[in-house]
Amino acid sequence: MARSFINELPTEVLGTIFFEITEQSENHECGLLASVCCSWNDVVQNTPQLWSRITAIIKQQPPDVTRYRRFLEKANQAPLSINMRVEAKIYPLAIVRRDVQALYPLFIQHQWRSLSITGVSTLDPFQLLFQHILDNPQSCKLSSLRLVTNWGDSPAGPPPLVVKEVLVNTLSITDLAASFTILDPSDALLPRLRHLHGKHGSETEVLSIIRETPLLQTLRLSSIYSESVEKFHTKNDMVSNRGSETLCRLGDMTSLDLSCSRKVPENLLRQLDLPMIRTLKLRQLQCSIEIGDQQIQSLVANVIWMTRIRSLTLERIQMSENALIMAVRSLPVLTYLTLDSLGTVGCETMKALSEQATAKRGWLCPRLEEIMFNSCPQLERDDLKAFVETRVRGVSTVVTTGIIDPNLASPVRLQKVVWNGQDMIDSILGNG
Repeated sequence: MARSFINELPTEVLGTIFFEITEQSENHECGLLASVCCSWNDVVQNTPQLWSRITAIIKQQPPDVTRYRRFLEKANQAPLSINMRVEAKIYPLAIVRRDVQALYPLFIQHQWRSLSITGVSTLDPFQLLFQHILDNPQSCKLSSLRLVTNWGDSPAGPPPLVVKEVLVNTLSITDLAASFTILDPSDALLPRLRHLHGKHGSETEVLSIIRETPLLQTLRLSSIYSESVEKFHTKNDMVSNRGSETLCRLGDMTSLDLSCSRKVPENLLRQLDLPMIRTLKLRQLQCSIEIGDQQIQSLVANVIWMTRIRSLTLERIQMSENALIMAVRSLPVLTYLTLDSLGTVGCETMKALSEQATAKRGWLCPRLEEIMFNSCPQLERDDLKAFVETRVRGVSTVVTTGIIDPNLASPVRLQKVVWNGQDMIDSILGNG
């Protein structure tokens, strides 16, 4: 019989691995892991953390309280991660309130580590949970709170601001996902936030919120609509001269994730000073290639922190190959580049990345170590060959004057080239 090394791991180590798997999955994987073999089933049944992630889907039928009680018994004293999700928008509040009241007595017997409420048009049925957080700060030390709402379906607009009331005494909150319409610049939560995923708001609303989050490390924005430069400056008492604008400095922010529908919120981005920014993700820009080119070029030219980007991800962006080359040429310290679902990436991009330096123009992305292509239909294997051979094997710089021209210095050796999930370096160089 073949030796199974994974079964030689200590039970605690295997349980930790299983916990990480369940944490990263939308579905509860305990049953699947337990069905692999008897030893894995023993680990699953005796690891309380695996049963502490509770997902309650609110639907027409009443909740199976017995099933949830069984989960909670196996969770023992492990702090709970509670996710309550409304399955459809059409359910009346009475159904939502029914499920909350049925499960609430089970939940309050345990400590909580995170709470997620998604798919609702009002938070009113969940006041029981919020009140429990307020009344029991020692047992409800949340590390994450997610409130994903459907305000657009509520004719009365957003409900009263419950986030402010709930979190005043919940000092351990560091992560928040919510609509900007339920946040307020005076919220006592904001100065403590480290991670924020905000959606559905104007550039002005977003800026007013993040000005109050000096400790923010990661920011994810989606469905943010742009405003005219004049309107934007007027609302923030700014003048049209960029040199006189009061920038919003976020000294700890390292990651910015933008999901745009039609237009990049450039007015907002121009107001940010991000000295420690390292990662930018830009995705889903639904516009013509001409407009996409203009927006990308404007970002590179006008957003002061763009040159500090080390990791760039572009996904489903409408832009030409020339605009892409221009953009990455403007990022001198770019180290990791991911291009996903870009229909215009092809041989010209590879030629530009492979072109050796001259006295007038240096290497394109000289510090590039890893590049990933996924679903780029114009890119073929032959387009990658010269690029891999040049940037992996390297080039020898000839110095004749005794002074090394930085433009002519050899680029960093490329470590990884992934094309549709396949590592191309060994394939092209014949090492594997």
